[in-house]
Amino acid sequence: MIASDLLSCAVHDSGGDRLGQVIDLRFEVVDDQLRLVGLLVNRRNRVSFLGYERQGVSRPWLLNRFFAWLHRGTVLIPWADVTAVEDGAVRVRDGFRRLDASLDTAHGDGSS
Repeated sequence: MIASDLLSCAVHDSGGDRLGQVIDLRFEVVDDQLRLVGLLVNRRNRVSFLGYERQGVSRPWLLNRFFAWLHRGTVLIPWADVTAVEDGAVRVRDGFRRLDASLDTAHGDGSS
């Protein structure tokens, strides 16, 4: 599987209800390898964050406000909660987690 297989996929819960669409992927570096951590899912739009999900970074306030408005409701669904990827759709398990999609750059490791 490659990243483009996941981007723009519809995301459904175990009951088949649509949760949104994959707008971006979250990775971490482990032993010099990239590991998929989760999917950024938005119910309203298909636009990625373009790097504006990072907290603690100096940026133009107008862009900051625009991207905050555009991505309201975006969640990070951990990869461990994904049960299937098939036919352009992602399915998540019962009791899947909806985590905060922002990155905290003050820690350097993306943790809060």
